[in-house]
Amino acid sequence: MAKTGILGGTFNPPHLGHVHAAKAAADALGLDRVFLIPANIPPHKAEPAGATPLQRLEMTKLAAKADKRFSVLDLELRREGKSYSVDTIRELSALYPYDEFWFIVGTDMFLTLHQWFLAEEFLKKTGIAVVPRDAQGLEPIWAQKRMLEETFGARIFVVDVPPLEISSTEVRVGQKRAQVTPEVAEYIRKNGLYGRISP
Repeated sequence: MAKTGILGGTFNPPHLGHVHAAKAAADALGLDRVFLIPANIPPHKAEPAGATPLQRLEMTKLAAKADKRFSVLDLELRREGKSYSVDTIRELSALYPYDEFWFIVGTDMFLTLHQWFLAEEFLKKTGIAVVPRDAQGLEPIWAQKRMLEETFGARIFVVDVPPLEISSTEVRVGQKRAQVTPEVAEYIRKNGLYGRISP
């Protein structure tokens, strides 16, 4: 049985915050591997703009080189419509029936998790590893943890790691090459994505 982490997102582009979260969760929970899974259309956001699905997939593969435990799955891109996490965990549970799954999320997503589509079923199939994304205090996270445990019997693990505040929007709009891996920065430059990326 493998302990498998799952990190989803638009990855538009994948940045060092994603790498930081995946590594921190893998280290804290002793994960054997982490699947990075680019979303097709995320339920909580508009359809991704700025890079095509194939470009987001290719950039995610480049970012995954940061750690030998990382690999990339395109299962959400192959599904039509919105990418619901419950569908992803159903598919992974069928593919890897003996794995112990841990879904890796940041603060914002964690605090809305009870509103996710079929949240009860989702939380029965996977643990949740929360990687704090800001330094504004952990009390909302602990309160949400208690609520999810009491309401759904959820397995929640809060990763004790210094926050790294980076967003894909900052990379696209702020044009900060230093917030992505060198391989992703080079891909962005070669493909003319997000305007001119400065050092």
